[in-house]
Amino acid sequence: MVFKFGAEVLLEENLEELRGKRVGLLTNWSAYLNWSGKIVPTFQALLEASREYGFQLVRIFSPQHGLWMLRQANMLEWDGGEELSLKVFSLYGKYRKPPLETLEDLDIMLVDLQDVGARYYTYVWTLKLTMEACDELGLPLWVLDRPNPIGRGVEGPILRREFFSFVGMEEIPVRHGMTIGELALLIRTSNELKLPLRVIKMSNWDPRGWPEDRPWILPSPNMPTLDTALVYPGGCLFEATNVSEGRGTTRPFEIVGAPEVDPFKLRDLLTSWSEKLGLAGFQLYPVRFVPTFDKGRGQELGGVMVIVTDKSSFQPVRLYSLMMRGFKLIWKDFRWLMPPYEYEYSKMPIDILWGSPQLRELIDKNARLESWRELFLKLSEEERGFLNLRKNFLLYSEALEKEGASCV
Repeated sequence: MVFKFGAEVLLEENLEELRGKRVGLLTNWSAYLNWSGKIVPTFQALLEASREYGFQLVRIFSPQHGLWMLRQANMLEWDGGEELSLKVFSLYGKYRKPPLETLEDLDIMLVDLQDVGARYYTYVWTLKLTMEACDELGLPLWVLDRPNPIGRGVEGPILRREFFSFVGMEEIPVRHGMTIGELALLIRTSNELKLPLRVIKMSNWDPRGWPEDRPWILPSPNMPTLDTALVYPGGCLFEATNVSEGRGTTRPFEIVGAPEVDPFKLRDLLTSWSEKLGLAGFQLYPVRFVPTFDKGRGQELGGVMVIVTDKSSFQPVRLYSLMMRGFKLIWKDFRWLMPPYEYEYSKMPIDILWGSPQLRELIDKNARLESWRELFLKLSEEERGFLNLRKNFLLYSEALEKEGASCV
């Protein structure tokens, strides 16, 4: 069985439906496909196909980091530009929701974005805001679906509505286990949107993860590998602290550290706690590193590297929340970063990432280890509730697993 991205299905089976239409495309460089024997960005393939099939690719919209991913994270805006003679409109700057005047001359909006399976990742929320704009005009929107690279696992707290921000705009857990197309269906239902929405499904995707015969093209500057994506649902929490989450190294989110921290002491402490709480699927490796930019730039930091040994049992949200407890205990200068963070100017960054003040309050009061056991039980309850909701929006059968489809 041959795997195909949603964009490949579109180009092979659905292009006649675009004939005579004026098309917009929300994408960035990491959305790629096989086209005429080459790996090319979706926007290039669509531009070439438009000449043969008689439609017009009018403009490109692109999310955080820009079309070519030239900007780092957290409110480093970009201004748009031009590529292949096409206008490129920024949705991470003056606007995060497309102005209606940029949509009024379109007949259809296509969306091809590579998500990474974590609630914090902003591309899904750019999709949501684009859906809302299209809904105002009744403009059809097609999502060209792509794999969730970390599979179907669900983990973490449900985001409370009062903590909605640009790193979370739906009541879902940190790790949701859905594709971007499935999330679009959930968003339309939960927000009672009426826009004509269509998901161009992938062919023969194994929901356990990434198809092994396809290269991983990093979808944002600090998401270089699939290993990064696996730990990111936990590692991103450290963005809300003064502990380095490994930005400025070649292993962001896999390594975390701070000045004057003994990596062996930290490793042994976290390993002991993890064993007592039943966390599995990983090993912690002591590390010292010097970031070339971001937190701790030019300083020697001590910490740990998370090595995933079993993806099916690994729970990054639980592990990294526990790691925060370790840094708070070992490093006297541990502190929370203050707003602004991703356009939120009043609420604490850790609260909008976690979805409530729950984690911050536990760490601030140096809660005993038994409190973390209670926290993890509460998370399990929330996760079960979401699983029951999620089944209404899933598009792909798990049967491929039984047939031996390959994924990484």
